[in-house]
Formats: sequence, structure tokens, C-alpha cells
Amino acid sequence: MNPDQYLLTSPKVAKLLNVHESSIKRWCNSGELPTQTTEGGHRRISWTAFQEFSDTRELSHPYTPFKKEALMVYLGHQQLLKKNQPLSLQETIQTWMSRNELCYIAPLLLLVLNETKWNYSYIFDNILFPSLKQVGQWWLNGKITTSDEHRISQEWQQGLIISRFHIHKNIEFSHKPLKAIVACSEENTHEIACHCLRLILEYRGIEVIFLGARVPTSDLIKAQLHYRTELVCVSYSPYNKVKDIELAHETLSNNYDPFRPYALAFGGVPLKGWNPPKNKSPFLHEGTFSDMIFFEKWLDEWHSS
Repeated sequence: MNPDQYLLTSPKVAKLLNVHESSIKRWCNSGELPTQTTEGGHRRISWTAFQEFSDTRELSHPYTPFKKEALMVYLGHQQLLKKNQPLSLQETIQTWMSRNELCYIAPLLLLVLNETKWNYSYIFDNILFPSLKQVGQWWLNGKITTSDEHRISQEWQQGLIISRFHIHKNIEFSHKPLKAIVACSEENTHEIACHCLRLILEYRGIEVIFLGARVPTSDLIKAQLHYRTELVCVSYSPYNKVKDIELAHETLSNNYDPFRPYALAFGGVPLKGWNPPKNKSPFLHEGTFSDMIFFEKWLDEWHSS
């Protein structure tokens, strides 16, 4: 889309700049903000004029961080807002990653996570994880190096950390909040899913004990007893094997202390199609998830029970 040809209405520009429409009218009348007139006599402002004016006046808007990519992000964001269609943003992100323009990832995550229209899980399942899956495919096909894969993953992780700081900085926990441990399995070196879990949990006022990558099951048991958490969440990578999951589940079950009860959630790609043993579970509540949306629904059921 040519920025010169994409036209905005005055109310839309006012909303983007967070100013009154009268200000837009004054700037247009004075010629400070160039306009075009439609055949019907309506005033329109090109994206180029809007962006040049906002840059000159140092007026920020939600798409300021994206610079020359701002219009593409705006259009993709509007599709997401109005039609729940993430494809345009997915394609834009893939272009950035292929061109090594990773500086846009963190502001994009903050932009879409700041919207209250969706659950966080929608963004994770439809934007973040498909992008990481594409990166993994590039690596498997030899299109990028291991260091490239790590750098891209780190940018996504940093984006989640930045988003958490900006969005959750004013969250107030209750005097005695529920507590949850969030950790990667002993074989899992990737923390991105854990950062996603932390955002989902903290949004609901649950205090998170974040243990990070490669946590032995024995340490999970000790941490749950020490912090007296009501929930333990463990993330598995696509490279974990079913036997790893079964062994961890058995160890946690055998060492479960009924005087310090907790719910258990296992998540990750290897969990697709895997279910805990059918014998009676010792846990307060238990679930396995390969998608964040199902975890979020399960969490709300557990949280409200």
C-alpha cells in the first residue's frame, strides 16, 4: 500500500493523535496538515501527510515506533481489531524476521497485548507461536543459523518482558494472593512460553514464582513446598519426549503432599494427544495443553472454583 494513496478522515487522525477534532481542523485550515478533497467535497489526509506532520510536531501515536513500517502495521492491526484476522500481521512479522528487522517485534507485541478486546492467549496462539514455528522451520531447512534462531527468539522474549513491565506495572495483588510456579522442564531451554504464562497469570492477580529454564522436577517439588503455591505450571519444548513428561508426572504424583495441595498444568507441543494416567490424580485440579487458549479457559475454571 502506497502511503500517499491511503487516506484518513479527520476524526481518525484525531483519534490516532489523541487530540480534539477541532485541532485537526485548525491544522488543516492553516495548511500545516496537508489535505486532499474527495469528489464529494470531504477532506482527507494521506498517511504520508499524517506521519510527516506527527513526526515534525513530535506527536506520538500507537504506530510511531514502526517508522516506515507504520502503515503496514496499522492496516494489519485494523484487520485484527475489526475481523479477528491475524494473517496480515503474521506476514509482516515474517518479512521483518527474514530481513533481520527485529527492532519492531517488541513494540508490536506491546501494541497488540495492550488491547483489551482479546485474551492474551489469542495473541500468543495466533501471532507469537506461528512466528516462532516459522523460525524453527527456517532453522530446520538450513535457511538460518542457530545463532540467528537464538537472536530472533530473544527478541520475542524481550518483547514479552517489556510488555509485562508496561501493562502490569499497576497491577495490585491482594493481601494473600494465589501463588503459582512457572517453570520449563529440565530439558527445555526456551522460556518464551513461561513468559506468556506469567502474563496470563498475573493479569488475574496470581503471584508468579518464575523459575525459568531447565528446572529439575525435584526442584519443582521443593519450590512448591517452600513457597506454598496453589498452582504449578510446567512448559515443555517440541523436542521433549513423551517419556520425559510421564516421568515428571509420576515423580510429582509420588511426592505430592496433601497438606500443601496444588493444581498442576503441563503445556507444550508434546502434550498434544497425551493425557495423565487414568488412575485417581492426587492434584487439586489437573490439565494438559498444547494451546494457550485451552490453558486460559482451564485456568479460569480452576480460579473460579
